Amino acid sequence: MAVSATCRFNCGTCETELEQNGFVYFDAIETELTAKLLEHEVNRETCPNCMADNILPLPLVFHDGERQLLVAYVPGVEQMSQEDIADALRLPYETAITDIAERMGIEFPEPDAAAFPRGEEELYTRFSALTQEQAAELLPEYLLRPTVVSSLDVVIAMVQAVQEGMGTQEVLEDMARLQLINALIETRDDPIARRKVLRHNEPYLDEELFEVIDTLSEQMVEEGNIELGGKLQLVRHEILRYKNVQETKAKKKKDKE
Repeated sequence: MAVSATCRFNCGTCETELEQNGFVYFDAIETELTAKLLEHEVNRETCPNCMADNILPLPLVFHDGERQLLVAYVPGVEQMSQEDIADALRLPYETAITDIAERMGIEFPEPDAAAFPRGEEELYTRFSALTQEQAAELLPEYLLRPTVVSSLDVVIAMVQAVQEGMGTQEVLEDMARLQLINALIETRDDPIARRKVLRHNEPYLDEELFEVIDTLSEQMVEEGNIELGGKLQLVRHEILRYKNVQETKAKKKKDKE
């Protein structure tokens, strides 16, 4: 069951105020919609004033049960706290889970009368009232951990990859590497934030990450984007330096023992 919403926003080019209906959730079984997504025809609006292409500032949750993929696009997620992300995703995510559970034949228990804020009951679903333990017992694990991305094009790339036969876990790992690279580029002027990013993503600081960086760097140079190619090489250097420091620390600790 596809779910849509109406949003008002300003054109990113000429600031003309626009209003457009867009999707906040749909499933891969809706094949026509999925095909439109892959053709970059979902949640986009052409400004009638300047003809610029605009991506609607709506969150979008996409589900592919056959491939166990649940991905969510949240506009501006890079600047949001975890609480803000949860707030932005709550309604589309809960709507998605409710629809998926119904099609899987999963019934959620009737919530207690005091489960939701008084006067706001209509804004919540039965899923909202579940404890983490109940949700884990009722639902497959992948449904409890949606992959949140910062670009609608990233959603499209992920859907395309799994439909072409790439394993979902492999797609998710590649996506984690790409998001790590973006985070390192964004924190290049903040050494403390950059170190935190590296420390939290140590499992991905491997040869496959370097291969992704080198491939992207070569592509940027071929396309004439020398600046981004240079940033990618700086990211590579920072990762190598961080790994060397960690290895030196580990060696000193081992020698002391």
